[in-house]
Amino acid sequence: MKILILSDNFYPYNKGGVEVVSYRLAEQYLKEGNEVVVICATGRKESIGKEILNGLAIERFYSRDYPRFRAYAGLFNFFSAQKVKKILLREKPDIIHAHNLHQNISFYALKLIKKLKFSLVLTLHDCTSFCYKKFDCYLNPDNLSLAPKYSYQHNPWKCLLCQKRRYFPLRNFLIRYFLKFPDKIFAVSEEHQKVLQANKVRCDDFIYNGINNESFNCSGERQKIFLKKFNLENKKIILGAGRLHPAKGFECAIKALPNVCKKDKNIVFVLASQKNNYADYLLKLAAQMGVKDNFLITGWLEGDDLKSAFCASLLVVYPSLCFDTFGLVNLEAMAAKKPVIATCFGGSKEVVLDGITGYVINPYNTDDFSEKILKILKDEKLAKEMGQKGYQRVKEKFTIEQSASKYLENFKILINNKSNG
Repeated sequence: MKILILSDNFYPYNKGGVEVVSYRLAEQYLKEGNEVVVICATGRKESIGKEILNGLAIERFYSRDYPRFRAYAGLFNFFSAQKVKKILLREKPDIIHAHNLHQNISFYALKLIKKLKFSLVLTLHDCTSFCYKKFDCYLNPDNLSLAPKYSYQHNPWKCLLCQKRRYFPLRNFLIRYFLKFPDKIFAVSEEHQKVLQANKVRCDDFIYNGINNESFNCSGERQKIFLKKFNLENKKIILGAGRLHPAKGFECAIKALPNVCKKDKNIVFVLASQKNNYADYLLKLAAQMGVKDNFLITGWLEGDDLKSAFCASLLVVYPSLCFDTFGLVNLEAMAAKKPVIATCFGGSKEVVLDGITGYVINPYNTDDFSEKILKILKDEKLAKEMGQKGYQRVKEKFTIEQSASKYLENFKILINNKSNG
């Protein structure tokens, strides 16, 4: 079958979780004998046009981003819609698999695709179908339990206070209208499906993200190069990875660090993240907490450097302070056979098995956070067992082959129904 991937952005110019997931799926669709075309927007004029990337045909068209008017542009972007329409009529795919369309392409494209009578599957990767940014206003920092009681239903008044002049009262109503047009809509975890449905966002089912379970193996030599490059030889590394943002919860990890370093001064919390203004804040916080020498931000890592960071670490932390729909870092850590300490907020608790492949924590509870870190660091046998069980769990439940297979099965059903209808 001919599958067209449609997304706001795409790999390799954008390397966030959505871009990585959609790229891995596109590669797997191709491996299984399908023809795959990728259509995406870009704000970089130098990247406009067609290219072939590892066998994938990718076409990028220019779409300017309007940060101050994203609540409107994310709904109606007629310029992008016409670009999409032209390409679809030329390519004539059997099915379209759309990912995030809420920035450069817009939700209006869903209605356009339906008018053109193409079969359409949409995967929602985040909470922007009802929230303007990271969905965190439902959390209570004073509640330190592992299963805090809260309502997933968003509060329009809080949205108004958060967005001020950017607030658009009809935004969520119009998004729900456009979400009537796909043939099927998927979330990326069961908890993600729950939060969408709690906010009256259509979601038919969920399919977990996947990974190549052998993709985070790396040689001892590569690890040595990484350790030497960042002066981490003979250090015990706790790793965090991902884009730096307050919602990622790394601040809580730093606050848990003093208790850990009291027991072992050889520990270093390493963040494989870009250096920005928030990075400066975290460095100042580490200094205030007395753990300046136990904290390092490497800058953005990818490819072999990122693999080496995972392989050289003793454990990985993923302490998000928002509704984190899945947490791809969890899978990457488990594929590298590392135990994971993950947030209880969102889909991570479906990936990480508490007490088996790592621990699920409330990041606001920094005492429990530090206790769980020490428990793993002090018990080499436990750490190894957790890492091995995590790796096995990826093989059994979270491979890219399994994820792609479930999507392809749905694609075939939709195509057959269309041809018979």
